[in-house]
Amino acid sequence: MQKLEIVCEDASKITQKGLFDLSDQLRRLRSLKTLSLIFSECDKINDNGINFLSQSLKGLSSLEALNLDFYSCDLVTDSGLKEISNAIKRFVSLKSLSLNMSQCGGITDKGLVCLTKRLKTLVSLKHLDLKFSYCAGFTASGLKTLSNTLEKLSNLQSLHLDFVSCDGMNSTSVGQLSKSLLKLTSLKDLSLYLPGCKNLSDIGLGHLGESLKKLTSLQSLRLMLEQSTKISDVSLGHIGNGISKLTSLQTINFNFDSCHKITDAGLRHISQSMKSLASLKTIILVFRECKISYKGLKDFGKALGGLSRVETLYLNFANCGDVTDIGIKDVGEGLKGLVRLIDIGIDFEECTRISKEGLDYISRGLKGIKSLRGISLDFCRCQQITSKDREKFMTQLKSIGGVRELNVKWKQDF
Repeated sequence: MQKLEIVCEDASKITQKGLFDLSDQLRRLRSLKTLSLIFSECDKINDNGINFLSQSLKGLSSLEALNLDFYSCDLVTDSGLKEISNAIKRFVSLKSLSLNMSQCGGITDKGLVCLTKRLKTLVSLKHLDLKFSYCAGFTASGLKTLSNTLEKLSNLQSLHLDFVSCDGMNSTSVGQLSKSLLKLTSLKDLSLYLPGCKNLSDIGLGHLGESLKKLTSLQSLRLMLEQSTKISDVSLGHIGNGISKLTSLQTINFNFDSCHKITDAGLRHISQSMKSLASLKTIILVFRECKISYKGLKDFGKALGGLSRVETLYLNFANCGDVTDIGIKDVGEGLKGLVRLIDIGIDFEECTRISKEGLDYISRGLKGIKSLRGISLDFCRCQQITSKDREKFMTQLKSIGGVRELNVKWKQDF
């Protein structure tokens, strides 16, 4: 056997004894190359169980891909993470590592330091996915050790870091992380999930923007920064300036949900940078509850028209009360240039100034796109749109040849 995946579907039935028995069986599978163990929300698993499991892993020296998921295993602490780390260091052929310790409340800098020391030995690693969301014990000091390790993994092609609501993720730690990225010249896929990091600021994202300029091999970039209340248009200026140099970029996925300091100027920064990204195929932008108006949409619409390779487009401007038909007109014009578009989703929930004119602009923008297969739109609580307007709009969308999935939300309760 070379590949094994075990998914715990009923957490209540997984006990320490069960983990011990599994560990005993794993010792015999020395030819394994791919192993995935999913124990999410198994609240009976503790450090002793992790210890037994880790001991059995040490003999699997042929492993090339390892996925360990202990999401919300409350009894796992630094001691358990240390045992996992000691096992990992033996996998000299490991090319892919995914470790999910999110919501394991007993993990602190001590455990993170143990892990980062062991990661240094994995010189063949190409894909690294670390999830430590809601681990409140991390500080900037602990995160610094992670950054120092990352810069030594020069073969990395994919990096995913998940530190949701991590207070230690501040300007200093983001600066250190950004510096380490400069060493990862082979990086093609970068994902940073940092929602709710209350100490994240424009200064830290300034460092990130400077580093992004140098990642010329990057093809996919995901930045999840929702509820980062300190970041402003300045941050989007840094990000936009950084990505404008990445001509190989095919996917951007940016989430600024509830970043209340972001305005039209921020959207303008991103829009202007997109003009130089002719290779873009996927655009996902979330500006929910930001201060976006028709002015920001106008800039975005103008940029959109030149991106003829885009196949997937998702925009979220929900609860942006200053969005109007005028702004949607420019977006509609931009849509006409997306001749390869396959799927589109736009969320205008509670944009109360949108009327039937806005609907017309969207339908006109989409009607000539022969490649279109999926449409998902949200106009919930847009009270200026009448039932007659809705019927006309749906008729127009249904007339677009080739569309297989059509989903439009209209809920109007207030």
